[in-house]
Amino acid sequence: MNAFLSSFDQTLYNFIYLLAVWPAVGFVAYLRRLPQFRQRDSISFTTVPQERLSSATEANNVVTRALEQPPTLHAEPRKAASYYRPELDALRFFAFPSVFIAHSPTLNYGSSSQLWKQEIGRALDRAAHAGVYGLPLFFFLSSFLITELLLREHEKTGSIHVKAFYARRILRIWPLYYLGVLCAIAVSAIPSGYPLTHREIVYLVFFLGYLGGAYHGNPLGILWSISVEELFYVAWPWIARAGKQVIKCVAFLCFPVSLATLWIVLPDAWYNPICHFLFFATGALVALKFHQRAWSLSLLGRILMFAAGVIAWLMPIFYWDASRWVNRTSFLIADIGVVLIFLSVFQFNANRIPRWTIYLGQISYGLYVFHLVSLRFVERVIIRHLSFAGSQFCTLLTTMALSLVLTIAIASVSYRYFEMPFLRLKERFQFIRSRSVSA
Repeated sequence: MNAFLSSFDQTLYNFIYLLAVWPAVGFVAYLRRLPQFRQRDSISFTTVPQERLSSATEANNVVTRALEQPPTLHAEPRKAASYYRPELDALRFFAFPSVFIAHSPTLNYGSSSQLWKQEIGRALDRAAHAGVYGLPLFFFLSSFLITELLLREHEKTGSIHVKAFYARRILRIWPLYYLGVLCAIAVSAIPSGYPLTHREIVYLVFFLGYLGGAYHGNPLGILWSISVEELFYVAWPWIARAGKQVIKCVAFLCFPVSLATLWIVLPDAWYNPICHFLFFATGALVALKFHQRAWSLSLLGRILMFAAGVIAWLMPIFYWDASRWVNRTSFLIADIGVVLIFLSVFQFNANRIPRWTIYLGQISYGLYVFHLVSLRFVERVIIRHLSFAGSQFCTLLTTMALSLVLTIAIASVSYRYFEMPFLRLKERFQFIRSRSVSA
């Protein structure tokens, strides 16, 4: 019986693998037709001479000639059709170290005879654990930006071009994602490493990572969150195409659905994509609220709002036991914190934002993908050969510092030499220009 199940699993694995080949081949063929790509409803008739048409036959001939002209790709969108908020890149940078700190080693002062050390260590570990809510902030930002760009595209062109949207998302997400999947498989092959089963590999390959949970501690198991985002990308352009009212209705519907699911699936809510729809819905509603609207707040007001958002993140960790930080109200409280943190920086003066935070926000995708690999490498290869005279605090700081430097180095190289060619190609599908690739 076991042999039969093993054979069945392998057959299923091979079958699903073959199914993956055809979308990949189709997408490559689609890219090869790029010189002929252009949306039918974006063909311009402005080149038709402004002559008086004397008959219906002549008018029909002009229209026919216009349609038969070789369609070309929009290489450069109109200058006015652009949307880029550098402060949101800085906010992405804030989201990354939050997750980085949450995944870093903890202080183990539980066996210390000094009570103050136990209390400080426990407080620091809980505060660091609140950094997991940096992931919902990523979800919120993705939803806000995607919704805003789709709304502007609809206003500019009169429609939302779903194929072009999918092409943009594929070129932004898939290359680095599948590089991460290959790294996960390579790491799992290392002796005494982090093994992955065939089923878990299938989950990662087909963006079903949320089904695999923690992936035996594999440092690339964090790719499950990208699978959650892919669900949003698949559905959202169709919803946005139906109009603002439909976006609003769907977003409001997500709240009871997400919270009800949270109550049902506890304590396994963290890896459940429906629970995280709450943050995508909030991002969409905020985008609708502030679409084409100004937001002004004093510096003191922004500081207080940011502090309130951080406190909202800390509440579920300190009010409940840290091992039960996912509970029936923690997601809603974290969502409030996400909105407060977002509004504290939204439309902030870009000239007052350090350039390096904007750059690190631009490469935050690579930072997120590679940060756990860097942490595990530093822990296993470097720190074990260093001596800190039993000082846990020095060991922790050194581990985090070396891992952060290594993560930034890998992400910078990845962005410059691996991601950027795909991002340049992605620009050819844009109807609303966002951040420049060369920025």
